[in-house]
Amino acid sequence: MNENDGREKKTMRSMYKKILYLFFIVVGLTFVVFNYIY
Repeated sequence: MNENDGREKKTMRSMYKKILYLFFIVVGLTFVVFNYIY
C-alpha cells in the first residue's frame, strides 16, 4: 500500500511539473506574440 501511494505521489508531482512547464512555455509564447503585434 505505502509503495503504491509513493509511486502515485511521484507521478502526480511529475504531472504538475509538466503542466507548469507547458504553462510557462505558453505564457512566454503569448508574451513574444504580443511584443511582435504591439
